[in-house]
Amino acid sequence: MEAFRLGAVDFITNPCAPEEVLARIHAQLRHEREMRESNNDKVLQTPQSESEVLLSAAVRQIKEDLAAPISLKALARSIGSNEKQLTQLFRERLGLTVFAYIRQLRLQQAKRLLAESQLSVESIAAQVGYSSAANFATAFKAHETMTPSEFRQQQSAPQPDDQVFASCSASATSI
Repeated sequence: MEAFRLGAVDFITNPCAPEEVLARIHAQLRHEREMRESNNDKVLQTPQSESEVLLSAAVRQIKEDLAAPISLKALARSIGSNEKQLTQLFRERLGLTVFAYIRQLRLQQAKRLLAESQLSVESIAAQVGYSSAANFATAFKAHETMTPSEFRQQQSAPQPDDQVFASCSASATSI
């Protein structure tokens, strides 16, 4: 109980398999990433005003078909708004332009696919809405300071912390 009081989020008793420790760490990291991403949309969870309803509808539409090219005019029209109002909503509520928000979502999805799948960079580029692998790689490198292939290699390479869990000690381990 002391470990949980001090901030532990999981507890593993010994003997333990290193794979179990790593699996629990990866699950916790994935959960934290999902929580962080959902917090980006926290403003949109319970829309109150007309502007929040419009913003929520725009975000939902963008997420539903992230790969589809969409114009600002078409997006605004589809939610019953106009370009100026939509641009202003995104800037005020999310601190981003509509297209910066779309790019952010596309790159988040691309990172997830690069880390968790064996799809080619070309396939991932197409799935997240880039017209070519070259355009995708350029955008990815600008945002992440490495190419998609380098990112994938980094994600699959053993991390230095992995060696810490190569063997479990006789006492209980908390993470």
